Amino acid sequence: MPISGRGLIDSLGRLSLRHLAAVMERCRLVVGADTGPLHLAVALGVPVVGLYGPDDPRYTGPYGSSHRIHYRQPACSPCYRQPTCQGRYDCLQAIEPEEVLESIRAILKSDDRGPLPGERPR
Repeated sequence: MPISGRGLIDSLGRLSLRHLAAVMERCRLVVGADTGPLHLAVALGVPVVGLYGPDDPRYTGPYGSSHRIHYRQPACSPCYRQPTCQGRYDCLQAIEPEEVLESIRAILKSDDRGPLPGERPR
């Protein structure tokens, strides 16, 4: 299940909702698209980095200031998952990975639970 070590886990299709909630309660943050698991993390009080495209985060995004949202609003967005881009989801493709990483770093930096596994204390 690890993607690239350092505590990253891909649980897609592997956990029941109850097990997913139990895992998320132990997370420092959750990164994901506008889906049920992202909203579950918010309900559990876990900060999220949300990737939005087909849906407008003003209506479906998380409440609270501890979350980061990435949304590029091309002319076709929000399409509410009925894309006019032949299913390429250009709106999600436009989100820059570097911006997402910066959001992840900012949330983790503000976390006061100490270093991540494998990190040296500062």
